[in-house]
Amino acid sequence: PLGIRLAISLHGATDEVRQQIMPINRKWPVAELFEALDYWNSKKNQKLTLEYILIEGVNDSPEDAVALADTVRWFAEQTGKRPRLSIIPYNPIGVPDPYLRSDREREEAFRSALRERGVFTHKRYSGGADVGAADGDERPIDRQPFVPSLFDDLLEAGGDGQQRLSGAGSAVEGD
Repeated sequence: PLGIRLAISLHGATDEVRQQIMPINRKWPVAELFEALDYWNSKKNQKLTLEYILIEGVNDSPEDAVALADTVRWFAEQTGKRPRLSIIPYNPIGVPDPYLRSDREREEAFRSALRERGVFTHKRYSGGADVGAADGDERPIDRQPFVPSLFDDLLEAGGDGQQRLSGAGSAVEGD
């Protein structure tokens, strides 16, 4: 069987913020995403990973940290499992790029606000930026789009390994 662990690209804890970054949020808003994750969690005994790329002025404010902490704590209370939260510094993709990487002080303030609310994070350090392959630097590839109906296929596949579609050259630091 395939070994699959689920990692969700969240990048915004509210629909307003997430929709700016991820157009799929219009079809699958945050509340529906977490309903699907609750279903997944009820079928699998695995730790879920939430990925959150910090983008300056878009999703890195103290209010964003509070909303993210509330979302993570709510999910943990609903499912009995606390998800792993990876904070990923944004990697600019070149010109024109509408987004900027949060500076180190802002990133630490964001992580500190999460810790103050009992949410601990992992920081992913990226490698591969020189070849356009760093975390947060993925380009669209020709593959079937993700939809919640795929949960059933993934659940049937079973296994306890990990399959990743992106994120070359990562290392993880825990709080």
